[in-house]
Order: sequence, then C-alpha cells, then structure tokens
Amino acid sequence: MKVNTLENHEGLLYAKRISPEGCQIDLDLDDPKAHKSGSGLLWLHMCAIHPGTREFLNNETGLDEIVVNALLAEETRPRILIRKEGIMVIVRAMNLHKNETPEDMISLRMWIDSKRIITTRRRDIMAIEDIQSAIEQDNGPKTAGEFLTMITNRVYARMEPHIEDLEDCVSRVEESLALHDVDNVSEKIGHIRIRTAVFRRYIIPQSNVLEALIKVKFSWLSEENIEHLVESHDRVTRYVETLNDIRDRAQIINDEITKLNDAKLNAMTYMFSVAATIFLPLTFITGLMGINIGGMPGVDRSEAFWIFTLACIVIAALQIMIFKKFKWF
Repeated sequence: MKVNTLENHEGLLYAKRISPEGCQIDLDLDDPKAHKSGSGLLWLHMCAIHPGTREFLNNETGLDEIVVNALLAEETRPRILIRKEGIMVIVRAMNLHKNETPEDMISLRMWIDSKRIITTRRRDIMAIEDIQSAIEQDNGPKTAGEFLTMITNRVYARMEPHIEDLEDCVSRVEESLALHDVDNVSEKIGHIRIRTAVFRRYIIPQSNVLEALIKVKFSWLSEENIEHLVESHDRVTRYVETLNDIRDRAQIINDEITKLNDAKLNAMTYMFSVAATIFLPLTFITGLMGINIGGMPGVDRSEAFWIFTLACIVIAALQIMIFKKFKWF
C-alpha cells in the first residue's frame, strides 16, 4: 500500500502542528506534504502494529533503518539512541487501563528533533492522552524539549502511587509475619517479589536513559528542560532505591518464613524422635515377652499381664524423668 496522504494512512493516530505559543494547528491531511511543510512543532503519533506504518517511516521521514526498527519493535527495553539531528528514546509507562495490571508496562517510543516528534505505540498510553488534552486546551508543549520533559514527567508521576502501594504491601506482610501468620505471608510475599522484579526490570534502565538525556547537547533542549529531566532522574532514582529496599525486605521476609518453617519441622521431628526413643525399649521388652517358647515367666499366672503393663508404664515414666533432667525435651 502506497501512502499518498496522511488521511489515507490508517496507522496515523494523531497529527498536529504546535505553534510556538503551544496552540494546535490542524494539518491538511489530504496534502501529502503536510507533514513536511509549515512552521511550528510537528507531532505524529502512530500505531506500531499497522502494516503501513513502516512504509511511511521508511519513505516519508528520512529516519535510518535502526531508528525505524526501534520505533516498531515488538519487544523493547528503555534505551536512548543519539543521532546528529535528534534522538530516539524508548521508555516504559505503567499500564493503568481497566482490568490491566500496572506491572504490565507499556512501551512508548519517540523520535525527537528540533522540528518534529514521532511517537509510536502498540497500546494506548495515558501520558500521550495527557499531552493531546493539553494541546487541545492550547496549553501544550511549545518546543521539542518541552514535549520531552512533559511526557517523561507524566510517565514517571504515575509510577509513584503504585510503588508506594507495593511498599505498603511489604509493611503489612512484615506485620503479619510478626504474628507468625506464615501461611498468609507466604502467598503474599511471592506476589510482591514478582511485581518488584518486573518493575525493576523496566524502571532501572530508565534511570540510565534520563542520565544520558541530561548529557546530550541539542539547541532545542534548553537549560530549563535539562533541569526538569534532572528532577525526573532524581524521581526515578528514588523509585529504584525503593524497589531495591522492597526486594531486600522481601528476601529477609522469605528467609524468616524459611526459618520458621524449618523450626516448626525440627520441633515436630524432635518430638517424634523422643516418642520413638521412649517406646524403643518398651518395644524390645514386649517383643521379648511375646516369644512363643517354654520358660516364659507368668504364663500360668492371671495377674502377669497387669504386672507387665505396670512395669512398662514405670519404665516409660523413668525415661521421661531422665529426659527432663538432662533437658532433652
């Protein structure tokens, strides 16, 4: 399929020019050159899974193959790719849609240069919706640098409540453990460790991405933009530290659960060992007295059974007294 106009390109989800004042300028979607001409900042938001998106990016944007592949890749990790004219940035955002889990993080891919922004996604992202809403209210980003700082701020601000919730879950589990509610704790701590591992997998690399963004030098990235990126980096660093703390606390809890279970098992094993030790000599005596040969004492006496039973009880009592004296149980 040859994409002759923006209107015919179904992979295009959003197309706007943003004036230097932050106002939106509608594009003429029938004009095949609409995305190449005009003043202001161009923003194209595209569907990464649409079959025509790759053709459009290859033929109409001038981006190299590595950048295009990164914008359309099925699986991505947070990363940054610097080119002479701009940068390609991939971040992960929380999945906050209904009936979804936040740790199923959504990939947002961005190409940013001085005059245009191209974003692609496979699933809807609330941070993109925030920017769209701001532009429609004439309060959108005025430069590419503002777009970058605004969207990273939206992405990372939404992470905080969920990381705090995870931290609260660990605190509640620690309280349950203090009450020795091991069965309930074991189930919860496993879920917490899985969530923490997923968050760390995608949030830790984003700290490196932001650190690299702070160091890049482009005319469209102002000192104020850099300051906002520094704030975002500090925020993400705090998230990473919190996740590391949650991971360590979860490991300590898991170790405590193991120790409690081992202690419980050892106590049960010890009691069985004591019982076996007490009955071992009694078993020997009963076995000895049960042999069916001549000369067994008490065979002709009716009270012999009760005497033997009483003797076994006395022997067992003596054993228990000896065990207690030596503090064997």
